[in-house]
Amino acid sequence: MFSNGEQFVIHKASQTCAADGIADIQPQHSSVQAFVKETYPKQKHLVLIFDILEKHNLFDDNLFCIPFPNIHVADMCAFFLNRFYKNDNADGRYIKFCKFLQKKGVKLPKISIKNPYAQKLLC
Repeated sequence: MFSNGEQFVIHKASQTCAADGIADIQPQHSSVQAFVKETYPKQKHLVLIFDILEKHNLFDDNLFCIPFPNIHVADMCAFFLNRFYKNDNADGRYIKFCKFLQKKGVKLPKISIKNPYAQKLLC
């Protein structure tokens, strides 16, 4: 119920859902979104990836991936934006990360991923 920083409000059955207290709750801006927007301002579709990935609670406070502690958000961005990816020079940790996301059932928008191998696994 409290995963991913979501807040839920319980109210009486006689009270409407658009009560005054509920309208005051605003979504929190995460450090991952701020990092992506500041580092890659021209990549507007890259934000879509991290909107989806943040729902799965994959990042710690230092922007490293929790299941894969040697992968940073910047590394993921570079991997997803690399158009000229070859299987010959593949770094196994990114492939494992993509397969991990695939097993979790994560689907990402094809427009936001330039890497052909990541597109094949995640789109």
